[in-house]
Amino acid sequence: MQSDNDFLPQQGAYRDLIAFCKAECIYDVTRYFTGKFLQHGDRTIDQMVQTARSGKQNIAEGSAVGATSKESEIKLTNVARASLQELLRADDSGRTRSTRSSKRAGDE
Repeated sequence: MQSDNDFLPQQGAYRDLIAFCKAECIYDVTRYFTGKFLQHGDRTIDQMVQTARSGKQNIAEGSAVGATSKESEIKLTNVARASLQELLRADDSGRTRSTRSSKRAGDE
């Protein structure tokens, strides 16, 4: 026999999730990296930080709605994954920009 507590399992313990802990680290590292290595006023800073924040927040929100809708939890988790993957593309873009700058400096 099911107890009343089994019907809607308690959710929201997102801080214990490995994915959330990693997303939080990615957010912290992104803030540090953009502050240290990108020029103040570069719009890439805001985009990267917002993307990292979105990944972290969507994991938390997905965990919170998971008690009532597993479908919403999965969708928000996928949005978080997509946000964090966007940071990889930003990293590739920065590397490409850096390589171009180095080549130009070497051509002079």
